[in-house]
Formats: sequence, C-alpha cells, structure tokens
Amino acid sequence: MMKIICINGAPGSGKDTCGELLSEIYDNVRIVKFAHPLDDIAKRLLNMRDGDFDYYRNQGKEESLLKWGCKLTMRQLLIKISESLIKPSFGREWFAEQCAMYVVRTYQEGETIVVTDSGFQYEFNWFKNRLKDFAQIRLIHLTRKGCTFDGDSRQVVSDGENTVYINNDGTKEELKSLLSVELF
Repeated sequence: MMKIICINGAPGSGKDTCGELLSEIYDNVRIVKFAHPLDDIAKRLLNMRDGDFDYYRNQGKEESLLKWGCKLTMRQLLIKISESLIKPSFGREWFAEQCAMYVVRTYQEGETIVVTDSGFQYEFNWFKNRLKDFAQIRLIHLTRKGCTFDGDSRQVVSDGENTVYINNDGTKEELKSLLSVELF
C-alpha cells in the first residue's frame, strides 16, 4: 500500500523545507505537488527557461513579471490561472485528480510520496477519497509565527485525528526532529 504525506501550511511556513527534510528522514521519498500542472502552464505562458521560472516560483514570487510581458507577480499569476481558468473550466478538484492520476501511474513499490502543497480542504478530501483503496495518507499541518493565509487563496486543511500539527518556529534541525515522529 502506498504511503502519502500531504503538507499544509500558510505561505512561508516551511512546506517545501518539510518535504526536503522528510526525504532525509525516510528512504525512497518522491516529492510531488498539486500545482505541477499549474507551473507548467505558467512557464509556457511566460516562455521562461527552467532556471528563470524556478527563481520567480520560489524566491521572486512577489516580484513584477513585466519583463516577461505580464502585469502580475508570479503569485498573482498562479492564483489567477488556478481560480479564474482551471477551476471554473475543469472543476475545483482538477488539480487533485491530476496529482492522484500521476501518483498512481508513476508509483514505485516502497516509495513514500510527499505532497508539499495541500492548500484546500476540498482538494485534500477529494485526493484522499480517490486514493483510499491504494494508500495510507497522513496530513501534516505546519504553523510558523508571522505566517498566515491572509491574501492567499489557500486555507487551513485538517484530517481530524490523522493530522499531525507542527509549529515550525525553530531551526531546520528542530523541524527535522519534530518530523521524525512515526507517521504510519
């Protein structure tokens, strides 16, 4: 049976860092994102090379994309594509469906899948329900002082008693220690 860890938290709470640390803690970890198709669309729209896109997707999320012909920041562009194009046209579960199909199609025995961008309750519920016969799924919710969902389309996600709550106000080493709990 697959093992899948989904991570939820406000922007800047350490979701990607958490994914990296889980890949150090567990053997055979593969990191995936609900937003991978969104990234592909934005990269093609902007005609960006991988290195440029990676910069604006990570460190430069709030910088203007005017030199790429876009009046928005990367964060604004991604939200607009998601909320104004993909979800109204294909349904709000489209990203969860794409991720679930990708995971099932590419899964290799013994690997742990880590989804570092679980940002919507309905999306998590749909993903979990779609994979319930194939996978054990755990949710980690990260919090960090000063990090909120204000101005972001994402939200707090919970899986009741299956949610592991972690306060990420310490060092990377402290986070790694907190993540070293038995998840499955």
